[in-house]
Amino acid sequence: MKTNMEKIAACLAIIAASSALASAQIIETTSATAPIPGVDDIYQLVSDGSVTNNSSTAVWVDQPGQGQSFTTLSAAGGYQLNSITIDANGTGGNGFTGNLILDIGTYSGGVLTVTNSYTASSGTDVSSINGLPNNLYITFTFTTPITLAANTTYGFAVGSTGAGLLLAQNSSSTYLGGTAFSTSPNNGLNGAISGGSANGFNRVFDVSLTVEAVPEPSTWALMLGGLVALVMTSRRRATRSHAK
Repeated sequence: MKTNMEKIAACLAIIAASSALASAQIIETTSATAPIPGVDDIYQLVSDGSVTNNSSTAVWVDQPGQGQSFTTLSAAGGYQLNSITIDANGTGGNGFTGNLILDIGTYSGGVLTVTNSYTASSGTDVSSINGLPNNLYITFTFTTPITLAANTTYGFAVGSTGAGLLLAQNSSSTYLGGTAFSTSPNNGLNGAISGGSANGFNRVFDVSLTVEAVPEPSTWALMLGGLVALVMTSRRRATRSHAK
């Protein structure tokens, strides 16, 4: 027979698994205008105007994942990651095909350690990029926000199952909390990104965050009291059962 603590642990494991499944979804939207950053956002929305097509900007199935690192601030409870926006400043000669891949994880020493990987439901959302010279903003919104710790460097990388997308850039270092990087080797198609090289510039991006609320001491006390009451009730039931 399972102990009370084993039952509680099993319930917590089920809740955690359910949360992980719920978080494995993104909604992809596009806009011709830049997002308006929220008060807690991390962003760099100024492009240097160049349109380059190389292994540091191209999002193709046979190219590296194109990423950006960023560092969270010092909110005591951490942050909720709501969405990520990137800026497409052109396409290849064949136009855009395929689905976009988004990988997220911690970033340290030029290495992106992926913790969450997503595939956009349809590449048709960005079909309007075809023939567009610059500045189409693609936003990936998480159906369940991701929790990020404070004072931590994270990174995201975008890959594709197809071809044709180029990312905007800025080399003026207007954002000092991270840098653009390209994964190595060429594996932008999947979530097994194990390395990366800093490119010396920044992507045009917006990481939408909200501060994670820290429970008041009274809330913690209420939660602990409820857990203690649950354990005591279970013990009394078990004692009565054995007494019979």
